[in-house]
Amino acid sequence: GIEDRVPDHLKNATFKGERKMGKGVGYKYPHDFPGHYVKQIYTLHGKKFYFPSNNGYEKEVKKILEKLKRNDK
Repeated sequence: GIEDRVPDHLKNATFKGERKMGKGVGYKYPHDFPGHYVKQIYTLHGKKFYFPSNNGYEKEVKKILEKLKRNDK
């Protein structure tokens, strides 16, 4: 299932002992960083799931994401 493919740092550690199993360990909470952004892997095996369009506010989101990616290099 998809749970097996989600990176451990993105898994929610809600039950006792799950952090000991690696769930949620290493997750970087974006709101703890300047601009509420931190470079972190959010994909499953490099596959992207969100592609903002050029319609409405998504056009602005697309520009913001492109700027963040340029600054990560």
